[in-house]
Amino acid sequence: MQTLRIWLADYIEHAFRRVTLGDGTSIYRAESIDDYGNPLEDELDQTAERIDWRRVPNADLLKRNWALHHLDAKGFRFYTPAILAMMIDPQNRSSMLMDTFLFRLIRVDTDCMIGDECFHRIFNASQRAAIIRFLKFAQHNEPRGFNDVDVRRALEVVKRCS
Repeated sequence: MQTLRIWLADYIEHAFRRVTLGDGTSIYRAESIDDYGNPLEDELDQTAERIDWRRVPNADLLKRNWALHHLDAKGFRFYTPAILAMMIDPQNRSSMLMDTFLFRLIRVDTDCMIGDECFHRIFNASQRAAIIRFLKFAQHNEPRGFNDVDVRRALEVVKRCS
């Protein structure tokens, strides 16, 4: 099982290797939006990691799971690999973060849109494949670790929107 986790983490890292946040919404800005304005989060936004998703502190994501609902397409793309990599590791896993992430994927269902962007334009083919592989891993190798119904629904949505 550990070999599979390492392989999947490497796959995700390779698929998302050039993804940056750029002018997208940071997790801190999204948290401020969720709080209807939060000066502390706005201050953190000014120094947020925008170049390398691997340098985003896990603790920052874990504390801001509701912020996923307020990420724009660039923000969602930037934080997706960090979340996937974190959820592979049972030591860093958070059911709240995973549930919110799955909910966000399932919400794509009706029109394959995240904000104003099509799912298949936000994520390239390699990135979509990484998301699908992660969801299959979650479904088949972690049946007690994740919400099976939501994982299955998210997998259906991602496949359809790819």
